[in-house]
Amino acid sequence: FAENATARAAVSAEEQKTALLRWAKLVVRQYAPVPRNLTSSFADGSAFLFVIHHYAPEILERQRIHTETSAALAKCKDHDSLQRIIKADAKPAKASSAASAASAAGANLMCFSPTNTMASAAKVVAKRERNNFRLLHKKIAQLGDIPPLVSYSE
Repeated sequence: FAENATARAAVSAEEQKTALLRWAKLVVRQYAPVPRNLTSSFADGSAFLFVIHHYAPEILERQRIHTETSAALAKCKDHDSLQRIIKADAKPAKASSAASAASAAGANLMCFSPTNTMASAAKVVAKRERNNFRLLHKKIAQLGDIPPLVSYSE
């Protein structure tokens, strides 16, 4: 009897990781790309946030989660896809006149030049990732202060 209990309790770490990844895929797949592993797929904080949103949507709205992060940037193949990544969070400003509307539109457009390319995009997505982790820490505290495993400053 004791041997059976020990055998059941001795689930390997690999089996635990496999089960955790399978569960994460089931939860996250309806919101974002399906996690492929427990490292890079969780590196931007969005998968963690989607889990929280799934179980507690009243404390975390879907639109607050940034998904255009380094994982999306790594998949950029051309100028247009890079531009979409950078502009993902841009919100058009409300303007009261045609002149201020033109000014607001110009502020939201990214001008691509040798100094405003992948390096600029990397800064934008790094900021989004930091924001995801700040949001994650805030929502974990709301849920009951689960000890954080990763600092958003890392």
